[in-house]
Amino acid sequence: MDSQKSKTVESICQEHQISPGTFYKWKESFSIQNNEDKKRLRELEKENEQLKKMYTELELEKRVISDALEIAKKLVAQKKKTNF
Repeated sequence: MDSQKSKTVESICQEHQISPGTFYKWKESFSIQNNEDKKRLRELEKENEQLKKMYTELELEKRVISDALEIAKKLVAQKKKTNF
């Protein structure tokens, strides 16, 4: 593997029977794709973080509502006991 790192573009092109122009065109194409992938990954990470925050807020809201419902049930039960 280390021997490939020290090869020249020309020797790699000869080995794979492609022109240096094709090599550089592919390299640019992959570089553009790599940058687009990085950009998309950053967007997905940002969206994921927003969704996590939304989930946390909704979970907290659910707990508050559940607690309030339990308190309301207890109050209704107490009121029924005192009315009888």
